[in-house]
Amino acid sequence: EEVVMGLEEEEEAYRAAKKKVKSLSSADYETFRRMAGGLLRRRGFDYEVTSRVLRRLWEERRQW
Repeated sequence: EEVVMGLEEEEEAYRAAKKKVKSLSSADYETFRRMAGGLLRRRGFDYEVTSRVLRRLWEERRQW
């Protein structure tokens, strides 16, 4: 049950950050991490979730 809740939280964070990340498509990694990470932290996501989501989005942004 805890694993499922963690996955749901991560997906929620992913959806929240994906909208912001599209506006950061030309940003370098530091700017990307600061802006998108700040958004997730302000929304209450912990470091671990934020870190995983940022790695995932950074990799995916090459496909946009």
